[in-house]
Amino acid sequence: DYQTCNVTVTANEGGTVSPAGTTAVTEGESFTLTITPDAYYHVESVVVNGETVTVTDNTYTLDSVTSETTIEVTFAPDVTRDDLQALVDAADGKVGEWYTSGWDAYAKAIADATELLKEENPSVSALGEAKTAIETALAALVEREQYTTEDPFYFPNEKGVSVTLEAEFAQLHNVELASDGQWALCVAEADWASHGEFINCLNQQDTISFPYEAKTAGTYTVTATYRSGDTNNSLAWSEPDGKIASGTVSAGAGDSATQTHTVTFEIEITEAGAGTLVFTGPDKKSPQLDKLVIELKEAAEPQP
Repeated sequence: DYQTCNVTVTANEGGTVSPAGTTAVTEGESFTLTITPDAYYHVESVVVNGETVTVTDNTYTLDSVTSETTIEVTFAPDVTRDDLQALVDAADGKVGEWYTSGWDAYAKAIADATELLKEENPSVSALGEAKTAIETALAALVEREQYTTEDPFYFPNEKGVSVTLEAEFAQLHNVELASDGQWALCVAEADWASHGEFINCLNQQDTISFPYEAKTAGTYTVTATYRSGDTNNSLAWSEPDGKIASGTVSAGAGDSATQTHTVTFEIEITEAGAGTLVFTGPDKKSPQLDKLVIELKEAAEPQP
């Protein structure tokens, strides 16, 4: 007479096993267990009679059952609250102006995940869906390389809204003067810069230009972030057709460009529409320029 042996399978939440429970198997015959994780779960371990075994393609086979056997399957989530929080934290400091496309979807995915993390006990599927949404949107972001007339910088047209103009997205024009031509205008990399890059060596007569679109004429508040090794450095701006009033502001420092500084000033857009914001290196040169944060201070009175 053939004897039978019981194979007892248990599993935690996060998936299914088949067959589940206790199965009588004729002694000497095989037993195959199919393991199916739920969405956003995986098989963390399979333990047979106290020993961890290797599972291939989510199946496990006992070739010959000769005694009572217990199989314990443990499922684990693919994503935890900490995993999602890390993705949300990684978005901190990013701004839409860094990208030519994809920002709206990414910002929405981050906002949705932030709301989900406020819940006391979000489900694994909700965490997984939020993680997937962020990763998909992140992969779709297209980095901006330079502002152009086809892809201009947009000045804000509402009070209380700030936009960031990264200096490294400018169009660069280097002028090689005998006095400072050995230091060519360039984009350099540094950890202190908000986007990891900054404009370096904006020397006498060099220019950096930003094609822009301004829906609203008026006065704008600008906060520049920079480093400088010369107290005589300054920023000088203009617009080729006079659509922005020319101006200059001191932006120097005497700390050998080892510290980050800001300076706040105002620019006046005299005519709405398309234009080009140009910074020209003055006689005493300009500082290492990281970014400009711009807000509308006061819209111009409509012309009769």
